[in-house]
Amino acid sequence: MRTSYFILSALCLGLLGGCASGPEEHVWNREVTSAFVADDGQLYLLPRYDEPMRFNAAPFREYRALMDSPLREAVACAQMYFHEDWRDPANKAKVHGSYALLLRPERVTREQAAQFKLERIEVTPREAKAVEERARYYLPMDRTRYALAFDRACNLSRKGGSYYSALFEGDGERVKLPDAAALAEKGKLAQPINARAQRILPVREDKPGVGSAAGKVLGAALIPVAVPVFVLSLPFLGPDHWK
Repeated sequence: MRTSYFILSALCLGLLGGCASGPEEHVWNREVTSAFVADDGQLYLLPRYDEPMRFNAAPFREYRALMDSPLREAVACAQMYFHEDWRDPANKAKVHGSYALLLRPERVTREQAAQFKLERIEVTPREAKAVEERARYYLPMDRTRYALAFDRACNLSRKGGSYYSALFEGDGERVKLPDAAALAEKGKLAQPINARAQRILPVREDKPGVGSAAGKVLGAALIPVAVPVFVLSLPFLGPDHWK
């Protein structure tokens, strides 16, 4: 029944008119081409076709520490993910971001797991197959640790298995940047990050005045931010790591 719900949601989106029974959920890939940590202590991610986003840089520092350790070679898959909920017009500028990793347990010691606060997870064949299929057809999925880290480019087994999970996440916001083009060039990544994005839209109802909230969402103000100094590069993993 749960799978049927996701299929129905996809069909509703395909018919353009949507379904009035609940909120619409859009799933797509968002290409991040530039990323940097500025002197204000914030992590900035600049997508190719969307507004820049900023997050607290603390989770990034934890990720950087893991990447600077021998555990880098234990990573089996990684995925950046953005979740937005536009049902409340006041939340239009808010974004929840995460970068999740799956690590091969045979290459992780008990001491390393404790040091980096890794969580051991068991993935059933049913979950592995469901996540792969939903990722293939851009269907919404539960935000489990496995689903958050899943990327089809990693060629993970559809039989599931045992992994260690690392999850770096936080709430952020869309911002406006002065000299955005220059900053994007300065923080340009050697390889863009193909992140997964999911957005929940307000319920659409064909009644006069009821749908006005959606218009207010689109008119929500973004916060101007000055970021004068680029200070760090980001060692995000890409398809070359899985080969």
